[in-house]
Amino acid sequence: MKHLLKILPEYFEEVVKGTKTFEVRKNDRGFKLNDILILAEYSISIQSFTGRVIEKKVSYILEGGNFGIGKGFVVMGLQAFPISISEKEREDLIENSYDLNLQNFNPRFTENEAFKAGIEVGIDELIEYLESLNFKGV
Repeated sequence: MKHLLKILPEYFEEVVKGTKTFEVRKNDRGFKLNDILILAEYSISIQSFTGRVIEKKVSYILEGGNFGIGKGFVVMGLQAFPISISEKEREDLIENSYDLNLQNFNPRFTENEAFKAGIEVGIDELIEYLESLNFKGV
């Protein structure tokens, strides 16, 4: 299963550098070993996704209720994983962002801007589209 998750810039950067090799989350999605986490950087200051995304595979799960981890939470080990979104799915996602919200905007937006605009003004439609690709939640 693929899960699209928000992650703050300071944590996103550590994941990118490889110094943060785990993710702590409320287990409200039933995370499992070998799930794919698509971590989308989200800036609180601009109340928006930045467009930076990294994909990691869940290599280990430590369930909450033990070792000081709250019940209902998990600590997941993260493993490098090549982007599993096919080029076609990626193009469709970007095109869908344009279709949903950018008809009146400059068509020369970068993919990053299209992604951000799609998230900002069409989150429900974008989540529906991602779920159709077997993603889960934001």
